[in-house]
Amino acid sequence: SFNLGTNAVHFQASRVLSLMAKELRLSQDASVYEALANKIKQAINVHLWIPGKGYYGQYLYGRTSKILSPRSEALGEALCVLFGIAGHERAKSVIEKTPQLPFGIPCIYPQIDHIAPYHNRAVWPFVQSYWAMAAARSGNEEAVMSSIASIYRPAALFLTNKENFVADNGDYKGTEINSSNMLWSLSGNIALVHKIIFGMSFETDGLHVNPFVPGSLAGKRSLSNIRYRDAIISISLEGYGNHIRSASINGRPVKQVLIPAGSKGVYDISIILDDQMIGGTIHVASNLTSPPTPIATKSGNSLQWAPVDGAVAYDIIQNGKVISRITDSTWNHSGKSFNSYQVMAVDKNGTTSFASEPVEFNTNGYMLIEAEDFVSKSVLPYKGFSGSGFVETG
Repeated sequence: SFNLGTNAVHFQASRVLSLMAKELRLSQDASVYEALANKIKQAINVHLWIPGKGYYGQYLYGRTSKILSPRSEALGEALCVLFGIAGHERAKSVIEKTPQLPFGIPCIYPQIDHIAPYHNRAVWPFVQSYWAMAAARSGNEEAVMSSIASIYRPAALFLTNKENFVADNGDYKGTEINSSNMLWSLSGNIALVHKIIFGMSFETDGLHVNPFVPGSLAGKRSLSNIRYRDAIISISLEGYGNHIRSASINGRPVKQVLIPAGSKGVYDISIILDDQMIGGTIHVASNLTSPPTPIATKSGNSLQWAPVDGAVAYDIIQNGKVISRITDSTWNHSGKSFNSYQVMAVDKNGTTSFASEPVEFNTNGYMLIEAEDFVSKSVLPYKGFSGSGFVETG
């Protein structure tokens, strides 16, 4: 799959396998999985990042020439921040620029026409929880607070942790499927306290504690009798911010709050934050819906499609690249080789539809496939090849 979220999970799985292999002193396996993780990370950042928008696209799709769906995919965006796929600047940009709605961050944006609220046109508390953790990781106070509001509001209003709710009005009525006892919504709710407010992070070397307390939630709070392996931990927390002014473990001052993985016994942690506002901005957008997908067909040397409701223009895609924007519903092919065309409808907001199914024109009677598009190019200094390079064989 060329999907953002799927590849983020494969990156993290490969990274964890590498760490496991290192623990087992299997250095060769560790190197293999680490290399795979790095390859996936690079591919995500090269092929799925949208520079003009400042966040990642949804996935690559198509046949001979892939194109990037410019929709945001909230869970995938959050995982790229949490797993470190996005560097510091990109992580900050993702949280600030990915479109959010007044009732929370939708699973995808913009929405798809004529599909009832479930993944489309819906907010999921568990996705919002990952978004909140990613927002804390990138240091965005406003995004954390809007996430907390998005999760607490329906939990308080419906007196339970629903599976999802309609993005337009925040109500669970109207969703295609729902549950009143959705455990990942509940665990996400709890994670707001454990993993953000108290900042507990389970790492290979132990339990790290780095609280993130928005200014509007300033005050004193505590957690008691937390079981971590063979240790029992209690935490008292005071102030606001995401930097520790002072901390102690069992009365002993420390600069870093860490309970090592092999710890045993009782640990009382006391933390006072620096009372500095964290800051950050978010992009609250109107809930737009993309136009329907054109159905393109071939007639002689022409590409044709029926006019799409709400469309003011059409983008013509040739071999994966947009080459023209027109207002007609016909495109004349004049190339003298293999070409694959797709059409995207564009509405008055500039929102594009999905691209049509590819329509292929094969004037020469054959299709040219460049080997270097699929395997590594040779570095030898020869000339006279077609495409962008050549491949060594034998």
